[in-house]
Amino acid sequence: LLGGGKKDGSDYGASSDKEDDKYYMGVDKDLLMNTPEEGLTEVEAAARLEQFGPNKLREKERHIWWKLVLEFVQPMPLMIWMAIGIESLEAYLHSSRDSWIDVGVLLVLQLLNVLVGFIEELK
Repeated sequence: LLGGGKKDGSDYGASSDKEDDKYYMGVDKDLLMNTPEEGLTEVEAAARLEQFGPNKLREKERHIWWKLVLEFVQPMPLMIWMAIGIESLEAYLHSSRDSWIDVGVLLVLQLLNVLVGFIEELK
């Protein structure tokens, strides 16, 4: 079954010009919802629209605050969180004022990164 190709032994993607007219992605065009070559009539199109609905993907609705929270766990923010953690540990262990300044700079960088990502996500 797997990798067998079509009944004639050829692969689905590799077909001749003659087969291109008869098949669509390896399936006989006549079998695809019985669509005539000249297209659907208005009545048939309306009936299929009623039966199947519009040919449109559903958009996922997410709450705006959830989008903001998710911006904090993207790959780049996670790396910045790791840097903040490491720098905070170093500042704590060495009681270095310069290290606390670095932590502050990383926190500002994190907030800017999240803000830009959030604004881009809303576009």
